[in-house]
Amino acid sequence: MLKGYKTLIFDFDGTLHQSMHIYEPAFRAAFRYLVEKHDAKEINWPYEAIKSYLGQNPKDMWASFGDQYSEPAKQEASQCITHTMKALIDEGKAKLYEGALETLDALKKRGYTMLILSNTKSETMDKYRELFELDRYFDRYICSDTVNYAPKEEVVQSLLCEYEGKFVIIGDRHHDMRAGQENGITTIACLYGFGHEDEFKNADIHIHDIRELMTLLKN
Repeated sequence: MLKGYKTLIFDFDGTLHQSMHIYEPAFRAAFRYLVEKHDAKEINWPYEAIKSYLGQNPKDMWASFGDQYSEPAKQEASQCITHTMKALIDEGKAKLYEGALETLDALKKRGYTMLILSNTKSETMDKYRELFELDRYFDRYICSDTVNYAPKEEVVQSLLCEYEGKFVIIGDRHHDMRAGQENGITTIACLYGFGHEDEFKNADIHIHDIRELMTLLKN
């Protein structure tokens, strides 16, 4: 059990949100766009390959393709992902993990300051906020595009100066674990998310269900 903590930093995709319900079709739509509009080579993307891009900020994700696509093509494809995801959210296709809202409600009632630190774009996050009524729980949302795509460890360093008390960071990818470890705060790895086992080997705590936080975090 973790006691004496004040501020909880949550990743979103793969931690609270079952992202592949909407990310996979949006990703595939973007690469169809590249084939149709930019004469790109068609790729038969396996599910696991698509999943590996979750958790990266868009800038890093597209940079990983090097000069395979032109910069205008990357920007258009990135917007295609965003627009498709927003449309799917509007259709009610986005899903949180079972027990996520129950867990957030319990933690909020215990008086924690709760932040989202996500590589999701802010315009997409606004859709999630509305759909899931997340403002009932979270005090602030920090999205990659609002901090100029800075690494999460840099953002967490700045948050330590803005908020009081002990921190916990909760996430499903190595970016989240590194952000905690480089800033000396407790890390909780969500093994049910989209990361691989080796991304979590140095995490302080491992959980297999978001609802475990209700037992772990009791002030």
